[in-house]
Amino acid sequence: MKWLGKDRFRLPEGQRGISLIETVVAIGILAAIGVVFLSALFSTSRGTGLHEQRVTALNLAQSQLELIRQAAYDNVTPYYDNVTLATPPGYCWS
Repeated sequence: MKWLGKDRFRLPEGQRGISLIETVVAIGILAAIGVVFLSALFSTSRGTGLHEQRVTALNLAQSQLELIRQAAYDNVTPYYDNVTLATPPGYCWS
């Protein structure tokens, strides 16, 4: 097997490699994409937490309503039948 020498990996004329400016621009673009991705991830996680709280509150309210619906109904006389109304002084019933 023939040894791969420097002649096999020559760059085309006029291209010596990646310059420092190109590297900095590429890192800047990747950083911007990373910031956008992380902010979207944070917003999604915050929205998920809020949704979870609302679902929990809804389930608690529904369970309380079901308990009220299943409660026995007591047919008692209204509370005002046992109360005597006091007539204010000087008031005349017509």
